[in-house]
Amino acid sequence: MNTLAIDYGTKTIGLAHYNGSIALPLGNIDNDGDMWFNIMGIVAQHNIATIIVGFPKNTDMQTIINKFINTLQYMFE
Repeated sequence: MNTLAIDYGTKTIGLAHYNGSIALPLGNIDNDGDMWFNIMGIVAQHNIATIIVGFPKNTDMQTIINKFINTLQYMFE
C-alpha cells in the first residue's frame, strides 16, 4: 500500500513516500498557494492510498495542523 507521510510546517511541508517496503523522502514543498495542487499531484503520481500527518504534542501548531488534516480529509473523501 502506498502511503504519503507529511510533516506540516508553516513555510515548508516535508514529504515521504512509503511503498510497503521502504520509505523514500520526496523532499519539501512550499506552504503557499500551490500547496494543495502539489499534494494532489504527488498523490496521483505515486498512487497514494493512505496519508499520515505528523502531529506534535502540546504545541501551538495543533490547531493549524488540525485544520490542514480536515482539509485533506475533505479533499480525498
